[in-house]
Amino acid sequence: MKHQDMSNFYVIDTVHAADKRLFAGGQVLNDNFGKCAKCGSRRLPEQGSFLVSLDHLGRRGFVEHLWNSDGLPIFREDLFALWKSHGLSGYDRWPVTITSSHMKTGRGSPISAPNYYVLVAAATVILTMPPRREPPCDECGAATYAFPPVGSHLPHGIQIDESSWDGSDFFSVAGYNFLFCSRRAAEVTLMNSPGRHITFIRHENYRRWEDFDVRKGWTAKAYEQHVEGFLIRDIKDL
Repeated sequence: MKHQDMSNFYVIDTVHAADKRLFAGGQVLNDNFGKCAKCGSRRLPEQGSFLVSLDHLGRRGFVEHLWNSDGLPIFREDLFALWKSHGLSGYDRWPVTITSSHMKTGRGSPISAPNYYVLVAAATVILTMPPRREPPCDECGAATYAFPPVGSHLPHGIQIDESSWDGSDFFSVAGYNFLFCSRRAAEVTLMNSPGRHITFIRHENYRRWEDFDVRKGWTAKAYEQHVEGFLIRDIKDL
């Protein structure tokens, strides 16, 4: 049963939350996501573990999110335990194996690290903004949307077709990397894990920040503060 209105949905953001150099991360060495035989879009992962080759620890080491080259939603085991304890729905998890190719522990050697998993949203939604460029694949449901070029902003953010949402706390868009969540999921997460490395953005505000352009007089610090205004790090700001 649907338990909230669409204005309380959020994009889970790990890209803008903190400089990736501050905490551990590395390169994804394999891709366990299958492909739709008809349209080629990425589908749910197949059996097996994702392999990440660690190449930096940063000052903070292993935090709630493991930065990775593919932008996968990789989270520490305790977050999954938290979400499970609160009965959050709409996701599965797939294990991550961390090895070291650039660290002092030696090439390819397993290292001592917390358990991490890729969060795989089991539910998907349809977007109304940006609009579709073509009808969805009748095999997997993936569609191509008219997103602007990388680096460009979305004047109206992302809009979701409410009728396509099944009430899950975690959900995505077929064929894309977006990870959405309900207000409940955002509250549970921020209540127990303040947003130093994971933040939330209202879906209608996602990528509405201006493009960086020195001709507009932006400085790096001013632009960082501009983007920060769209990020939610505290439960009171949801």
